[in-house]
Amino acid sequence: MRDNPNVTVRIGDWQTDATTRVLDRDTDRKLWDEVAAIANRKYGWGEGLPVEVIPLSSPPTRRQSSTES
Repeated sequence: MRDNPNVTVRIGDWQTDATTRVLDRDTDRKLWDEVAAIANRKYGWGEGLPVEVIPLSSPPTRRQSSTES
């Protein structure tokens, strides 16, 4: 993601293009701490590397499965 921040995000049948940014522990301290606290409450750990995912302006689209025409 550091070399190429452009990604496609897929949730179920929906996908959208996005850009990513690895949070900086010092510069993004408040957001880093918020993300760590949420992960700690939900998963019992918060030591991961937080990455911000920013959807691009286009709305998500539904992926067409291989069985659809």
